Amino acid sequence: MQKQEQEEANKMSNPFQQACDILEQQTRVDIAEEELKEAEEVMELKKNNLFNEKAKLEELANEYE
Repeated sequence: MQKQEQEEANKMSNPFQQACDILEQQTRVDIAEEELKEAEEVMELKKNNLFNEKAKLEELANEYE
């Protein structure tokens, strides 16, 4: 437990380390936001594909009525 407390104290007393930690975390946030945006785009494409496939199914079903 003392080691962890010492590491925390070192971080607080070292502004350079604190700045690095902040930049590293901001980078992680930026990456996560970009990944989410990409995932949302893929999801939209998949929704459109599903809509088109359902429309094709309905069209085929109507041909055989």
